[in-house]
Amino acid sequence: MLKAMGKFQITLLAVTFLCSVAGFFLLPETVAVQWNGNGVSNYLPRFIACWIPLFVSGICFAGWKVSSIHFQTSIEIDKKFRITYAIIWGAVACIGIVLHIILFAAN
Repeated sequence: MLKAMGKFQITLLAVTFLCSVAGFFLLPETVAVQWNGNGVSNYLPRFIACWIPLFVSGICFAGWKVSSIHFQTSIEIDKKFRITYAIIWGAVACIGIVLHIILFAAN
């Protein structure tokens, strides 16, 4: 199970990285990142906007690793806890991909 989770984590991080690279080619020079009732209210340079989702995903993966050390006994013993833990952290780790989708759709 742990090897499968490691492969899943690497795959998610690789997809997020590929989305960051694709952003350099698909996004405009200045990327809209904040909106209000009147429209766009804040922009970022493409370079920064492409790497923020990867950075956020990296933080999520670090949290996943640290918490897996803390909950290692529960993960090894309880199958329901292991599955719930993997689903929750898997969803949290997808935040980088979701951020890229939002940037691509909004720009």
